[in-house]
Amino acid sequence: FTRDNHGLFEAEGAAAVGILFPEFTAAEQWRARSFAVLQREMQKQVRLDGMQIENSIAYQSSTIRILTDTPVLAEKNGFPGFPSWYWWRVRLMLEALAALAFPTGLSVQFGDQASRLNTTTVIKNFERLVAAKTDGSPVAVAGGARVDPSVPEAVRLPYSGFYSIRGGSLGTNGTTLVLRCGSSYNAHSHKDAGTFELASWGNILLSDSGCFTYTGIKEIMPKDKDRQFFQGTAAHQSLTLDRHDAHIPSLLQGPFQKLKGYDDCGLLLWRSTKEHVTLVVENRDTYRDPDLSHRRAVVYFAKFDVFVVIDEALGQATGNIEVHFHVDAANVTVDAARLAVQTMTPSSSNVLIRGTGTSAVTVSVRDGWRSPAMGKEVQRSSIS
Repeated sequence: FTRDNHGLFEAEGAAAVGILFPEFTAAEQWRARSFAVLQREMQKQVRLDGMQIENSIAYQSSTIRILTDTPVLAEKNGFPGFPSWYWWRVRLMLEALAALAFPTGLSVQFGDQASRLNTTTVIKNFERLVAAKTDGSPVAVAGGARVDPSVPEAVRLPYSGFYSIRGGSLGTNGTTLVLRCGSSYNAHSHKDAGTFELASWGNILLSDSGCFTYTGIKEIMPKDKDRQFFQGTAAHQSLTLDRHDAHIPSLLQGPFQKLKGYDDCGLLLWRSTKEHVTLVVENRDTYRDPDLSHRRAVVYFAKFDVFVVIDEALGQATGNIEVHFHVDAANVTVDAARLAVQTMTPSSSNVLIRGTGTSAVTVSVRDGWRSPAMGKEVQRSSIS
């Protein structure tokens, strides 16, 4: 079996043959080996915070299905069950799925994720089984009831670098920000350290780029630049120097490059109280100019249901610094004097982005693109 997510599918298939056709001479061997591979890969591919190593909700969901189908099939056919630790790790995967969703249940769309998933549906497909295999308590879903709805909900996945801040007591209408910045970037990650998505009143106000395609590297295939565009730093809520991406890729690994340089990106501060939540992360020394770091602070004020984002470019590097934000709304107003941009979408939530700085700071809006599904793209407004 291959030692990646493909190997999980291979082990699932071999296990199914060994379970359903026990009369085959090698059936016992197939079962034993497949069960061992699934348990080994569970520990290798699923971190202790419950996130699958590809850092993609799509891979998270498919891995949950694979890791549960085989033990269920085995038990139904009279073969020994899997150990309790295995089911507790599956439970962590469901809880991570809920953490990376908005109150409506719709997932974030970071990295190579073709489209958003309804995490509530995924969790409900497995929650009774997983609850029975663990402590019997229900698995939490996004937007569910809280012990104290007046207190902001702050969730950190420390081994994967995901942070979720949910405020207010508005249920599915609550304001939520989910941010990604950690040292665990893999083949299906984008060049997006520090990026985030923001939603309020059921609408996603600041969105990530999506995937669009799995193929196309402009240095190898000049006619197909789509993957590079949607992976690129400027297509995310991030910071660039002279519009360069935040790392130098290795072309030898094709379209699924492990992102070099992102081993030095992580948490500086994480503090949650009843009044506010503070998160500070830093992307250190991963730009083409080695003397540049991007520090991002996010502060949520519960009383006002407001997020304040503070970006700092640190170091002695010279050039044009841009901080990028992306909104799906096509209709925006620009107040250059106030460094402000506001979406103007009727009958919907809107967002105001306002900067501060010296006379050298300007604001601009360009036509941008987002991919809601594989092979599809929609126009949006890109602010910098």
